[in-house]
Amino acid sequence: GSLRQVMVGGRILRSVEGRLRKFIADGVPVKLPEPAFPRKETRIFLGYDRLADGMRIRWLTETETIRIVGRRLSHEVDGKTLRTFELPAATSASPFETAAFADPERDEGSLQRPGYRATLYPRPKTLTGEDRLMPGAVAVHPTNGRVFVASMKMGEIFELLEPAGPSARFVDFAQGLFQESYGMLAESDGLYVLHRRNLSRLSYDGKRSDRILPLVHGVGDTYDYAYGLARDKTGAFVATFAPHANKDLVGSGSALRLVPGKPAEEIAFGFRNPVGWCAGPDGEIFFSDNQGEWIASNKLSHVAPGRFYGYPNPAQKQHATKPVGKAAIWVPYAWARSINGIAYDNTQGKFGPFAGQVFLSELMYGGAIVRANLEKINGEYQGACFPFWGKGLLGPVTLAFDAANGPLYVGSITEPGWMAQPDRGALFRIDYTGKVPFEMKSIHVVPLGFRIEFTKPIDAASARDFASYALEHYRYEYTGSYGSPELDRTVAPVRKIEVAKGGMSVTLTTAPLVAGRVYMIRAPGVRSKAGESLVHAVGAYTLNEIPR
Repeated sequence: GSLRQVMVGGRILRSVEGRLRKFIADGVPVKLPEPAFPRKETRIFLGYDRLADGMRIRWLTETETIRIVGRRLSHEVDGKTLRTFELPAATSASPFETAAFADPERDEGSLQRPGYRATLYPRPKTLTGEDRLMPGAVAVHPTNGRVFVASMKMGEIFELLEPAGPSARFVDFAQGLFQESYGMLAESDGLYVLHRRNLSRLSYDGKRSDRILPLVHGVGDTYDYAYGLARDKTGAFVATFAPHANKDLVGSGSALRLVPGKPAEEIAFGFRNPVGWCAGPDGEIFFSDNQGEWIASNKLSHVAPGRFYGYPNPAQKQHATKPVGKAAIWVPYAWARSINGIAYDNTQGKFGPFAGQVFLSELMYGGAIVRANLEKINGEYQGACFPFWGKGLLGPVTLAFDAANGPLYVGSITEPGWMAQPDRGALFRIDYTGKVPFEMKSIHVVPLGFRIEFTKPIDAASARDFASYALEHYRYEYTGSYGSPELDRTVAPVRKIEVAKGGMSVTLTTAPLVAGRVYMIRAPGVRSKAGESLVHAVGAYTLNEIPR
């Protein structure tokens, strides 16, 4: 924590080399006296406060303040000035960045779909015209709806002011450098930020930062990302580290339960690239993981303590012997090539008919959002997923619901490493228009088949027609290959159809169910009472357990 360098005309520059992002201090260095600021050999860092003329750094045993008044820099400890020195005159900083890219402003696709409307917020730019906002995480305060966005561009954290009005704009909230922040939570006592590599809590006036947990991390330009951030029923934080670099670290590819003041506890294992985390039904923790080696397809899983979720860390092979953790939802690869951030709809219906479902952001496949309903059968979570939104949202990478007001915020990017596109970023807001779309609301397994629930009453004649449905199932193979094809496709004939009283659901009796399969369930012939076709006539149900 000692002062290492002072610059005038100082600026943080940034460069991109594929997946690696470098932050470089630039300016005219000032020669410091030796030692510039005397300090003890070891101190425990607690946090810092932004001042109008400098910075107050809080240590366990003392408070250190650095102020710049005019052209004089002073160093204080516990209110006593220890040393001052003169600064040279400021000089012009070098350009913010050196390359500008053509920006089409928005990918192809509509910002409207039945029942929903998306809004693209203004996109703040660098001096050279690039997007300054590249969302890595979005958080919304649960009661007042304040919106915060962590940008991977420069490590800034922005607040979105007047999000529902024509004067919506972004302001630099934290005025700090929070590198690679892929997890944020807005709580009543502050904004929690998981970054490289601390868990910090920022006050809502933007002036105070408290270090909640210091986390181990590798040194240098490595794929050294921390993913989260969720809180379990006890209030503990849950997060993980990507296993692709620094594989020996505790938490590389494992879920960590984090309690301030206590050692990190590994609670689940075998994650490949689990970017999305949220607390879902009954406060249980869920995560998303990307298709790749040992991961058959993109998936949504429940964190069951002590289980292994399929991706072996070669430096921690002991975890692969633990009980297998099943995917609650397998997302068809044709729908999503890179599922990342996830969010639980806790709006109690303000976002439309899908309250209590999990929404998943898809980065690569032209940009998309998938939704999923979950249920617990014989103690295991499973359920169905459905298309929700297609192109038009750039590349969704992070999601957050505004529980107080109802909208869903979507942070989207493109970037050079995975997508072979320039750095771009945008924030969207999706609002429910109040007009219910005709959709399959959810799919539930019953002992002899499936019950499909709809968002509107259905036309009984079309629902009783066997030609209205097409069911098949397939399986995945667990191998070290990159993903798995959909194997052993088998038609599942419908043998009986029962339309519920009121017309809000239909139960399909099928050939005997087969556990361990994904059932692709299509209902293209079903119409609403008003004669509408389904907006999306397909759902994919992951059958881990058959009800007794």
